[in-house]
Amino acid sequence: MSGLCRLRALFVVACLWPGLVSGKSVYDMTEAEFRALTEAQVASSPLLDAMAVALAEKDQARRPQARRMAAFLLASLLQDLKYPVVPTGDESPALAAAVRGFQRGIGAPQTGVLLMGEFQKLTDAAEKMRPARISLPSASVSGGTGYARAQGTWVFENDSQGYPLQTSQIRCDRQEARCEETNAQVSGGNILFLTNDYYAVSKWTEDEVVAENDAAACVSYTLTLNLRKQEAHLFRRGKGGKGCEGIATKPQILRLVGGYKIALEYYEKREAEGRHLANPDYAKAFESVMGAWKDRKE
Repeated sequence: MSGLCRLRALFVVACLWPGLVSGKSVYDMTEAEFRALTEAQVASSPLLDAMAVALAEKDQARRPQARRMAAFLLASLLQDLKYPVVPTGDESPALAAAVRGFQRGIGAPQTGVLLMGEFQKLTDAAEKMRPARISLPSASVSGGTGYARAQGTWVFENDSQGYPLQTSQIRCDRQEARCEETNAQVSGGNILFLTNDYYAVSKWTEDEVVAENDAAACVSYTLTLNLRKQEAHLFRRGKGGKGCEGIATKPQILRLVGGYKIALEYYEKREAEGRHLANPDYAKAFESVMGAWKDRKE
């Protein structure tokens, strides 16, 4: 999970906590007092105060850094909504102005201090402005009398995957002596490609199904479903010859795995690359806020 996504996840959890006792600011409460707050008190609590206490837990010395994390996230969400504020971790006049603009939009008093009760509206609005991430399903291999099934994401065991955002469903029928694979793949930005491939079954036992696909001009495939170990592999071999000079002839092995981690790593890498090209002040502030928090935790 990327640093900013991890930060957002922490805040979602913290929002579920009980924030304001009459005569005492949330920021100055003990953890026990904070946990004892009612839902109404939480909703009327200043976001930065409440998050500082929730994230720092019993270590009050961590509250200033936790508050900077809260300010950084708040500015990031407002920036997603195109308010002119740069996330730095500082409680700047620009941040207060952006908060007032958002409060005006939701019909709340324009105080410049976001309340916990307004935070969910902010996260919901920012989420709608952000392209949705694709989640890939888990892996499974199963079989019974005359059939076998598998699903998951293909990864190379001896090479890198050019298009990691993909998932396959495989259905094998013993009577038809055929396996059908339906693959959904996102590539070329956000374009979804759907393909069907067919394999002729060459072996079917209680423990294993083996099927071949030799239809392509330059590449052949062997699909294996190990029903006992619940594993699936695809062996790819370049045929060589005229017209196939750009296709590697070295055998490649692919394994069917759960796609959750694959998609997560893909988006983390993409976000890191984007930060590298983003406003240098933003990238510097991100590393400062997250690095300091990590150092305190360790």
